[in-house]
Amino acid sequence: MAAILFEHPLDELTGNLLRVDTLFSRVDVLINRFFSIDHHFCLLTLLEIADLEEQFNLNEQILKEFEAQKNRLKMYRGNPQVAASVLEDMLAKLEAHGLALKSQKKRLAHVVADDEWLFKLRDRMGLPGGTAPFDAPKYFAWQQRSGEDRRADLLAWLDHFLPFRQSAAFLLNLMRDNAICTKQMARGGEFRQSIPQGKCKLIQIWVDPKLKTTPEVQGNKLMVTIRFIDRGPMGQTSACLDDIPFELGLVM
Repeated sequence: MAAILFEHPLDELTGNLLRVDTLFSRVDVLINRFFSIDHHFCLLTLLEIADLEEQFNLNEQILKEFEAQKNRLKMYRGNPQVAASVLEDMLAKLEAHGLALKSQKKRLAHVVADDEWLFKLRDRMGLPGGTAPFDAPKYFAWQQRSGEDRRADLLAWLDHFLPFRQSAAFLLNLMRDNAICTKQMARGGEFRQSIPQGKCKLIQIWVDPKLKTTPEVQGNKLMVTIRFIDRGPMGQTSACLDDIPFELGLVM
């Protein structure tokens, strides 16, 4: 059984990229099912993504990070220890994703706002029971359509999210690919480590699922503390006092 990966962000952008990754993963599952309840939660998830992007202005944050990454990489030009072809390929990918994101005609929240049906539905979905048939008859009628028809609508809405999704995924994967990984041991269920240079963006923890323990992370850009928690048969939790082997990844 593969190790479970737990990730803990140490800055706002990284945390939001992880949230976006989680939400799009949920969309991928729900959009390919055909029950109306699955498509309800798929649409709700798309609206969550639009709200998240608007609240934190993620388009602009991602573009700024792309520029910062390009400036760092350009410093390696002419370095004999760096493969020029690999360097130029990465710079080209950063440029391409940046251009695609800039060419996105509308912010995701504006796509929702410009569609009267989606805009009103977003408000109804924010209320407990707000999409009951008598509260949202048009939405109820949409739910009665065939699964194929609903999926076609969802795919059309998802298409507006494509440049943002690809750019966010590329940036997050770029971070993950640069993780510095080491095998560690949490003595008595606790581990502490200072972070080199105080520039860590993301902490990764791989744990053997057979251990039935969950890491709780407290961290900043100078120090990380990991405490492992035991899971009881009925969901109870308690501090783990055993020595826990795990793999630690630091993403700078």
